[in-house]
Amino acid sequence: SSLPVDMVRGYQRMPYVDRARVLTALLVGTSQTEDVKGAAILGGCLSAIDASFSGFVQALSNKQVRPDDINAQEMACLCVEMYGGIARASEMCQPERIPQFLTPSLNPLSGLMTFYSQDLVICESLLRFFRDYAELFVPMLTREQCLALFSASAELLKGYSAHHCSSRVIKHCVKSSAQADLEEEQSYNDVLCALQLLIHLGTKDFIDVCTIEGAGQVESSQ
Repeated sequence: SSLPVDMVRGYQRMPYVDRARVLTALLVGTSQTEDVKGAAILGGCLSAIDASFSGFVQALSNKQVRPDDINAQEMACLCVEMYGGIARASEMCQPERIPQFLTPSLNPLSGLMTFYSQDLVICESLLRFFRDYAELFVPMLTREQCLALFSASAELLKGYSAHHCSSRVIKHCVKSSAQADLEEEQSYNDVLCALQLLIHLGTKDFIDVCTIEGAGQVESSQ
């Protein structure tokens, strides 16, 4: 059944972070494999996000839109937050479907840093997405998926550090107050995200313990 117009308008007015939370709930709630209707909703959500993001990246690459255009910036923010909503759906049934969907998009996502390296809001959103994805899914990734995550994360952090680490100055408030402490913490949230991303990436051993023809062997994936 079609949704009432007021509900659609209400969703459109929601902050991007809240839209991502709705997406996470949808993915988790419709992930039962025997639920045909739910599977259609899940597939439709992922396909719509993939098509929108792919079209946006192609438009940026072909210079059909300017990165500093306000609509392009809003689209970048929305796409990254939606991918963040997908990355946080680790409680869904058969969560390995998330890495299968996200892996092809990791390089294009990290590539947004090329266009928005000066935009700290988008930078932080990208770092937060990669951090959450690494934290929730690194233990279950295959070797190829791990290598894709490491490669994309390396490019992301390289672009981020070139613009936000060498000359970064964070002012420390002498007078302590709850508001001042909060503002100070928010001023380096992106730095914390970058450090947490590195920590989560480091938790992966990249060692596959395989038993081949009854003989235990250890094969390094890196």
